[in-house]
Amino acid sequence: MSTPLDAVPLPEQRNSGSFVSTSVVSPHGQIVVLRVIGEFDLINLDVLADALADALAPRPFHLVVDLAGMTFCSCWGHALLLQGARTAADNGIGYTVTSASHHIDRVWAILWPRAEIPTRFPTIAAGMLHALARTVDRRDLPGQVAAAGSTTQPVGEQAPVL
Repeated sequence: MSTPLDAVPLPEQRNSGSFVSTSVVSPHGQIVVLRVIGEFDLINLDVLADALADALAPRPFHLVVDLAGMTFCSCWGHALLLQGARTAADNGIGYTVTSASHHIDRVWAILWPRAEIPTRFPTIAAGMLHALARTVDRRDLPGQVAAAGSTTQPVGEQAPVL
């Protein structure tokens, strides 16, 4: 029995990746959750790059990238996720990766120095708790001038007035 040609998925259908972005308001600011779904390789890396750029553009307090729905990620896709972490850090935005499969997590461990690998959590719930509990040194926020003697403190708390 043969399969009709139109029933065979084309590469762009098999490898199509998609995203669902959700914004959560916290006392610290906006937390964006970007759920990555599908396979990502050379065919659709632009989709992954655009989704990360769109999620970081409004400068949220934290970006949680949920990989539970990711079924494949090429090395270039990993590089984009790492570039997203660097961009977030350069702009004072928290960045967390959640629910990466063992295979996806292993590629990071093999190809990149440990210091470059983003903070990872096994579940989105753990990643969200991390984002909610995150503290920021106000001197690290772009455009912020720290008062003399300021220290790291939870975002949203006011520094004591002397």
